[in-house]
Amino acid sequence: MGRVMPRYALLRHECPPDYEKPSHWDFMVEQNGVLLTWEVRELPKLWGEALAVATSDAAAVPVFLLADHRLAYLDYEGPISDGRGNVTRCDHGNYQLVDQGRTLLEVRLSDGKLCGLVKLTCADDAWQLTVSAATETV
Repeated sequence: MGRVMPRYALLRHECPPDYEKPSHWDFMVEQNGVLLTWEVRELPKLWGEALAVATSDAAAVPVFLLADHRLAYLDYEGPISDGRGNVTRCDHGNYQLVDQGRTLLEVRLSDGKLCGLVKLTCADDAWQLTVSAATETV
């Protein structure tokens, strides 16, 4: 039997008007029993095209590393505790780990609307997300 691939999810987090930060997306990848999570305020162009939403024209978009989330968020949609708004799952699928280090995570997404190579890099405590079109099937 083949090895099960880890999963990813992209959630739209709609925050209340008086919340400490604006509405955004949460990009999550399953790893070691938790979800590594980044807050994405502007989607890269390829993701926006796949989801039919407005995007950034920048080659790389800034993202913010968040605390690990529970695996339940892979499938959850609805209100978030303590009045932090609501989440809607915009996409989900599987991924293959390409490369990983303390300041790097590179994965190939599959089985969802968002397919291709995703690279998260950190320099001087500032994370960036870049997306490349799929060039091969996983």
